[in-house]
Amino acid sequence: MIFYRSQSESYNIDENSISFNCNFNTLEEAMTEDITEFYNELELEEFKQLLKIKNLKEIWEQCKKENKTQGWVEPAICCFSKPQNLIEYYYDYFTDDFDFSNEYILIFEGEFIDYGSEGEDCAIFIKEIERMSVEEFMNKYERR
Repeated sequence: MIFYRSQSESYNIDENSISFNCNFNTLEEAMTEDITEFYNELELEEFKQLLKIKNLKEIWEQCKKENKTQGWVEPAICCFSKPQNLIEYYYDYFTDDFDFSNEYILIFEGEFIDYGSEGEDCAIFIKEIERMSVEEFMNKYERR
């Protein structure tokens, strides 16, 4: 299946990538906050001991299976299966003066996994098809 995604030039995605809320700087920060309720039930020392046995991602995955997450981390990469949905996302979330110079549109083949916390598609990245600037994408797909 083909997906469209706004992508920062500051990092690349691969088959192991997952998206997280833009209020966080790192996946680890988002995962930690995502499982706050879980580790708040534990004493701090108990949580530190758990981190010695399992890594944060394993703990997060366990919490996700048990529905003990808050939705800050998505099940895969946030994207859209239709170009028009990505355009609507831009209009909903960005102002006219937003600087897209460090962003591009990644068109990729992926496997749909689930919907994200805001109803967007979430997919596992399989392979890149094309990259284009936001301006090129808008010129090509925006309905006039």
